[in-house]
Amino acid sequence: MISHYVKGIVPAVNIFAGTIYSQVVNLKYYGAVEFIVFRGVGATGTALFTVEACKDLAASQVAPVEFSVVRVNPGDTHSAPVFVTSYTTPAGGSDVIIIKIRAAALASSGWTYARLKSVEQTVSPVSGAILIRMEEARYGQTAAMTGVVLTAQEQAELEKQQAKAPVPPVPGPPSLPVPPVPPAPKPTP
Repeated sequence: MISHYVKGIVPAVNIFAGTIYSQVVNLKYYGAVEFIVFRGVGATGTALFTVEACKDLAASQVAPVEFSVVRVNPGDTHSAPVFVTSYTTPAGGSDVIIIKIRAAALASSGWTYARLKSVEQTVSPVSGAILIRMEEARYGQTAAMTGVVLTAQEQAELEKQQAKAPVPPVPGPPSLPVPPVPPAPKPTP
């Protein structure tokens, strides 16, 4: 499975202060996206997460989207996944919250862009970061599809190329050259 990683929000000491938004990503060429929220040090702070379908990269229009959420507690205990339209974090930090949507969830809006929104509920600093994992690439390569920014011209060119010929599968990692084996030493008489 091909995944593409996008920096959602860089690590910060008080990452969830006020209202914040992750990077907007384009799911046109992907089957799903995970917003991986790492919450570090925090005492009582909480945040309300929602996922928004976006009309475009600028998020000029947005609509709420249902998502699944799994919380990974300290000690690597995973909660059962639940489907919700919003999720409020427990107080404090030291956990990972995985928020996932399928590209099909955006179909009713007719849009292919999405972002994660966080609104601080209990004001108290919580450190953290957000990593975005684009999953299930619909074509064999992702070089031209960053998942984030494609200009209209790049988009048109990519679609034209894909219409001409199928994209070959992505080769595995390149092989490292193997040094030649030196000849065995000759026995001494």
